Amino acid sequence: MKTTMMSAAVIALLSMGTASAQTDPAGSSTACAAAASQFVSADESAAVTAAFPPPVSGMTLTFDDEFDTYSLSNDNVADGTKWTDHLWFADPRPDLIGVSNGVLSLTADQNPATNHNGFAGQIASVNEHGQGFTQRFGYFEASIRVPSGQGTWPSFYLINNDRLTGNPNAPDPEIDVIEAQGARPAEYYTTLHLNAVGTPDKTNYPDFVVHAGVDISQGFHRYGMLWDPNSATIDWYYDGQRMLSSPKFSTTDSATDMLVLGSDIGDFGAGGNDPNASTPNAVVMQVDWVHVYQFSSQLTAMSTASAAGCP
Repeated sequence: MKTTMMSAAVIALLSMGTASAQTDPAGSSTACAAAASQFVSADESAAVTAAFPPPVSGMTLTFDDEFDTYSLSNDNVADGTKWTDHLWFADPRPDLIGVSNGVLSLTADQNPATNHNGFAGQIASVNEHGQGFTQRFGYFEASIRVPSGQGTWPSFYLINNDRLTGNPNAPDPEIDVIEAQGARPAEYYTTLHLNAVGTPDKTNYPDFVVHAGVDISQGFHRYGMLWDPNSATIDWYYDGQRMLSSPKFSTTDSATDMLVLGSDIGDFGAGGNDPNASTPNAVVMQVDWVHVYQFSSQLTAMSTASAAGCP
């Protein structure tokens, strides 16, 4: 969809573009409202919200990509795009990323000469300096068609942006909206991590598997996550229905997160999904859209903090 500049009053409430973070005396990371480079228009916001409303009231659309255009570059802030292929854990592979007919395709291949460390087809909402779209709390949802076949591993997740902008040894809470094993076509994982990159780590296992009841690779489905600052749990949604709730960890609410979409090949520790001779090559994950909402009360609080001189 086309992005349109909004009124100054609405701009003051949105924390899009380059978001900064600061540490309060208690040690928690707090997102402050920042100058915005792109905003969702009022008409756009109303249309998206009407078609796919968030599961609770009192929310404002803060990020929307319908993939009508190819909004990707190696530096999304400098080039004004929504996504970048510069991730801290994988080399860029722009040849594995494409947009056609309103759908994003993320491809993973099995060529060891080009598939560095087993990752491919990855994009993030921030550049290599952690600049771009980040958000703490809200509702995060994507319409995804996962690939089929043994060894496939598509994902949509959030991870602490501080690993790129702050202390690299800080905890890295991660929220996996969906990780799907091709070996188990009727279910997927909704994993909450205490410290995904460092140690020690804990997850919400064993209560983290959504049983969809159908082969989810046969069509697009909506995968959502509600992160409420006033709730003790993270809630997981499938096609608009709440499926699971997971107790938060001590690190969960401390992070301001980037968005990551990826199509991979491998098992990655869950067991039973190692690629074999039947694994497709190439593996394509399709994304129709990504929507992010924020609680209107959070936007008001961030606007107040910004007016008071919060960086």
